[in-house]
Amino acid sequence: AAYCLYVLCLALNGVTEAFAVATAPRAAVGWLNAAMAITFGLYVALALGDPFVTGAPGLLALLGIRGLIFADSANMLLRAAAALSVAREVAETGTGEPLNLARAAPSYASLGVLVAAGAVARASAWYFTGEPEGGGAGTLLGEAQHVGVGAVCGLSVLASLAVFDGQALRQAYSRVRKQQSA
Repeated sequence: AAYCLYVLCLALNGVTEAFAVATAPRAAVGWLNAAMAITFGLYVALALGDPFVTGAPGLLALLGIRGLIFADSANMLLRAAAALSVAREVAETGTGEPLNLARAAPSYASLGVLVAAGAVARASAWYFTGEPEGGGAGTLLGEAQHVGVGAVCGLSVLASLAVFDGQALRQAYSRVRKQQSA
């Protein structure tokens, strides 16, 4: 579960950094690199704490490997925020309009299906494996059933995106294709 959170943060950071670095002027990329160095320092402090001066433990000492994953998730979110500020500036300079991130978000219906799928997957882990994150099934059949529920949940999320957000996704794809041909 902690790693799934990390993958989400990593994806958000990857998209925002890729856009910012690909479109920003050299000075903004320099600022972004400095911000990344600062966020790395914050990551180390969050993960390790301050064992030498104050004796405060970091998330690694408090939560083990999950603490390290949470610290790096925070690092990725901070990096994404820095890249997003650069991306916002680039977008506003290029279009003359403020960047509207709400237009990029999935519909409430798709978000509802996503939350429901997460709840069903968590309940499936408890039911079929006896543990909140799976992996504790006494039989291969129990694990297979849990994986099957996860697959159905994943397909449900994809279907909801196609049904509720399909037109917006097609419009965005069409817009990108038109810009590439120009």
